[in-house]
Amino acid sequence: MLDVDHPPVWAGEAASSVGHDYRSNPYDLEKLSQRLANARDLLRYATYNVSLGDKIRLLSLLDEYGPMSIKDCAPSIQNTSDPIGSIASMVLQRIVEMDLDDEPIGPDTRISRV
Repeated sequence: MLDVDHPPVWAGEAASSVGHDYRSNPYDLEKLSQRLANARDLLRYATYNVSLGDKIRLLSLLDEYGPMSIKDCAPSIQNTSDPIGSIASMVLQRIVEMDLDDEPIGPDTRISRV
């Protein structure tokens, strides 16, 4: 089991007594807050369908040029009126990835292939 912040001593001992590993991993709450805000923005696209052509075009672009900003990737999405929604959906499907921790998702957010 993994816990956030500072667990009581007895928690680790109790986990060990039944054969489980127990570690504490303190998180920066400010970064966690930004990650949650970005995740909330992405989740509205969880059921968004992306065409195979758009997936292939974006992945080909990333293969050729490496990580790129959203504003540079968006023109490769052609089969929808919402290219940002397509990119968000591909992030949720783990086809591409972006940093969700440091700042709000914006035009300069970098997209890379998983």
